Formats: sequence, structure tokens, C-alpha cells
Amino acid sequence: MTGTQKIATRVAVLAALAAIAPLGLCESLFEPVVRDARQAEIVDRIREEQALNGAYSPALIEPFTALGYLYRQGGDPPLAVAAIGRALQILRANYGLRTLDQAPLMLQWIENAEAMHDFKMAWDVEKALLLLAYKNPDDPRSVPILHEIGDKRIDLLSRYVKGEFPPQIVLGCYYDPFRIYDNSVVNEHQQNCSSGSRRVAIQSILHEAQAYYRDAILVMRRNELYSSDELREIEMDLVRTSYLYGRSATIGKESVGVVKASLRRLLEYDVANAAPPEVRVESFLRMADWDLMFANGRSESDAVLARYEAAYRELESAGVSRASIEEIFAPQTPVVLPSFLQNPLASEQTSESDDYIDVAFEIDKYGHSKGIEVVGSTSTVADAAEKNLVRAIARNRFRPRVSDGRVADHSPVVVRYYLAGPGP
Repeated sequence: MTGTQKIATRVAVLAALAAIAPLGLCESLFEPVVRDARQAEIVDRIREEQALNGAYSPALIEPFTALGYLYRQGGDPPLAVAAIGRALQILRANYGLRTLDQAPLMLQWIENAEAMHDFKMAWDVEKALLLLAYKNPDDPRSVPILHEIGDKRIDLLSRYVKGEFPPQIVLGCYYDPFRIYDNSVVNEHQQNCSSGSRRVAIQSILHEAQAYYRDAILVMRRNELYSSDELREIEMDLVRTSYLYGRSATIGKESVGVVKASLRRLLEYDVANAAPPEVRVESFLRMADWDLMFANGRSESDAVLARYEAAYRELESAGVSRASIEEIFAPQTPVVLPSFLQNPLASEQTSESDDYIDVAFEIDKYGHSKGIEVVGSTSTVADAAEKNLVRAIARNRFRPRVSDGRVADHSPVVVRYYLAGPGP
């Protein structure tokens, strides 16, 4: 896309942002509908304020917002959109088109439009909301916007990978291969938005979602919000989505790099926040886990093992208790790699089921399992459940276990797995 085309596109989207409030139902003559006592109370406030200070009094923003919420709760999303549209008109008239104060209203509008199954309206408001965030690149309030829309794209990707065909696939024109390189528009090369390469669609959606995550991270880093839980959450969103979907998009090397960069930044945040040694080491171990999974040959793997041992010694030097160190490096339930996903062997006894399986195996120094054997179970456990557990252990890789400062060549473990559902 040429520079001139990009400028024209931005102008067009800005115009859409200015025009999006007075859509049909949201004209200034919108007359609130009363269905219950709470709505009647708010409508009376609106009418009194309009009579006193006019239709664009800033004091009307809050009651129109509250009315929109009540309409939504009452199952009237079209009326909710109308009320939200009026609140937006008033807010923009008083505070300008680019204020981020309108973001919560726009998010409500999107939710109601989707409830109405008007996905085109929701998509248009969402694009306008994104433009608003990018017009305020140093304002931390843009972070939740980018984060939420990134999450929505990942939800879209998950549904698509599972075989669904949500309307946003067409609205976003994700089959267009050029879209991978420019998220801002549908470009002139695109011929068909409704069909195409599945791989391209996956790659396009993932690329867009992760672009929003990265931009949110940049905003937070510019504001030095290193202690923010949301910053860590977004970094981990980058990590998990790269691992889960990057390989499907056949962009393995790029995804490996994305994960490694995020894990490195997470360690940097720990250092900047003067986090306790255990926290810093856990971040360090996640990096080592990742490098071990993608090590090329024995020499690279051995180099990673030396890092596990160095981390163990660091905790010893910091005066961390032996019990705490052993819990990190040789826990009762082995750490399954990658460690940023839910551990499939972690289970708890619940009131729903006392059934369990005891399984013994060894973990070698590179994290591979050997000699897997079921050594006990309750009488009601089916053979299939035992086989599924053995299969899960065999196909997974584990964090190498370190004891007395050395990675164990062969570390025997026994895991009790409680069955409260279909099993691992």
C-alpha cells in the first residue's frame, strides 16, 4: 500500500469516527422508552436536565449511559444502542472526537450490536475504537482497548480453528494474503473476502491480535508501568498465542522469537521491580524451559541444563530455604513444558470424585519420560483412563529436575492423578 493510500484510509476512518454516533436510532430526538420504575426515574432526570440546560448538557452523559445499561439488562439492545449513541453525541460535543472517555461507551455499543447480531455495526464501531486508541498512543487508557480487541481476535481465531465460520472472518477479509502485512485496511489486491487459504486466515488473525498486544505493551513500557499485572498478562497472552497458534500458521521461527522476547521482558520487569529471588528465578526458568524445547542438538541442550544449575545456585546464594528450592526444582507434581500452559498432571481430590491413578516414571536430564507404569488406582477407574494418563505422560516433556545443585540424569517420580472429569 502506498503512503497516499494509507493517508486516504486514515482520513476515511477518521470521518467514520466522527459520523458513527448519529446512526439511525441515535439521533438527538431519541425519546427514551420507559419499561420499569428504575428507567422512569432516569428518564425523568434526563428530561429535567434537558429542560434546564439543553440537549447537550454534559450532565446528561451519566443518565443516558445508565439507561443504556438498563436497556441491555432488560433485553433491549436496540434501545441500549440508541441511549449509548446519545451519550456519545453529548460527550463528543463537549469534549471532542478524540477523547478516550468515550471508550467505555463504544465498548458497550459493540456488545449490544453483537447481541443484535448486527456484526457489521459492531465491526465498524470496533475499528473506530481502535483508531481512537492509536490517536492516544501514550495514554494508558488505550491499553485495555488494545488488550480487549486483541483477546477478541484470539477468540475469533480459536472458533475458526475449531471449524466455525464467524462473520468477522469476512468482515476482516482475513483470506487476503496482503492483510498479513497491513492490518489497517482491505487493500486493492484483494479479490474475495469470503474464501481462501485457511493458513493465510489463521496467520492474518494471529498477526493482527498480536499487533494489538505488542502495541499495548509499548504503551505500558513508555509509561514505565513495569509492576502492572495487566502488562504481565498481555506478555503471557503473546507467549501462549504464539505457542498455540503460531505453528498452525506455519510461522514457527517467528513464533519462537515472539515467545523468547516476551519471556525476556518478563524477567526484565522482575528485575525492575526488585522481585524476590524465587520470582526472578521462575521467570528465568521459563526462558530455560523454552530454550530446552527448541534446542538444536545435544550441545545446546547441555548449555541449557547448565542454566538450570546456575539458577539453583543463585537461590542458594540468596539464602532461600532448601525446602523452597526443592519445591521449585523438584516438585511432587513434575512441571510439564511449556510451563506457561496448564499442567495436565495437576489435579485435586474433589467431592465429585475420589477416583485416582498412581503412576510411576522417570524423568531424564533432558525432560523426557521413561519407564511409565501404573502402580495403583481405585477399583472404579476404567482401563481407558489409565491408558490416557500414560499416553499424556509419554507425549509430554518435563522440566529437568535439579537436586543438590545438579540436574539429575534419572529422577524417579510417582504422581497421583485424581479423576474429576474426562482425564488428561
